[in-house]
Amino acid sequence: FEAACTPEGVTASWAFRCPGRGEAYSEAVLADNPLAYLRFEETEGDTLSDASGNGHDSVEITGAVLGVAGFVGNALYLNGLATVELNLQLNPADSEGDGVENGENDWSVELFIRPDTITLPNVILAQQDGTGLGRSNLLLTQTEGGLIGSFLGGATTPSVVAPEVGRWYHVVMTYDGRTEGDNIRFYVNGLPAGSGRRVAEAADGNWVIGAHKNK
Repeated sequence: FEAACTPEGVTASWAFRCPGRGEAYSEAVLADNPLAYLRFEETEGDTLSDASGNGHDSVEITGAVLGVAGFVGNALYLNGLATVELNLQLNPADSEGDGVENGENDWSVELFIRPDTITLPNVILAQQDGTGLGRSNLLLTQTEGGLIGSFLGGATTPSVVAPEVGRWYHVVMTYDGRTEGDNIRFYVNGLPAGSGRRVAEAADGNWVIGAHKNK
């Protein structure tokens, strides 16, 4: 998908993308049994479909443009004021859903991004509070000068990569609450790109693409 909106609503153009027509990539993703997988191949309509089969489709699309050219296949364009809310309530502190919200679990997010312009901070993926406390789980940081990072756990964990305008980046963030030491790790274009330690807080609100949790 393309574009991200800052918490203050400042316009910033982006491209975020999970490729869809690269079937080798798609098959590899599906082989991992993802909780949700949005391919952004839609060219019209008011719903983005979850290809995982788990039903985590979009529930609200505001201002997004479907069917633009992506890294592979189509992408979703968000102009900095656009957002996508998903029917996805993954609890970062209890991804296994066993009711133990202590952060001792593991999960990851993966996407392709291409910034068109950058105005910091740019929130890429966030979660609404629900009955807990949602965070900006993936963003370009303001305090760290535009590095890819996370506000998971209530404080900034930066990577070592600051994206350049007009370039595609494959970004993976992993969280492993059971490990000692650094439990948040970033990988950019297949290479380790920094790490840190935070404890995920419980939240069960919907996940949001391209905006702060309060949109």
